[in-house]
Amino acid sequence: MAITLPGILVALKTYHQGLLPTSLLMSMASGREGVPFTALIEALLMIIFLEIIKESSIRTPTSIGMAVTVVSGLVLNQTAVQAGLVGPISYSNCCLWYIRIYFFSFKGDDSII
Repeated sequence: MAITLPGILVALKTYHQGLLPTSLLMSMASGREGVPFTALIEALLMIIFLEIIKESSIRTPTSIGMAVTVVSGLVLNQTAVQAGLVGPISYSNCCLWYIRIYFFSFKGDDSII
């Protein structure tokens, strides 16, 4: 589920707008004003930003690595939203994906992901 979350949002935003409620669709459209990229590029940018942060967490001490990584990833992506590179719906979707990946990966049961 965690791996498919960004892909589901891209598919809904791009090809299946009729499946979303009108109020949510209008909210998503207003949040995308001024964003120069498509939904796919947005999701890829967010995932690349988060993967870079995750790679840097490998080199930090284990006691603070996870906390610093999650906080810095969320701050970096919030900055991308404020700069107009990605929309707020993509931000919240990728943050949920990122937190879910971390939550399940440290439990040791990768079959849930």
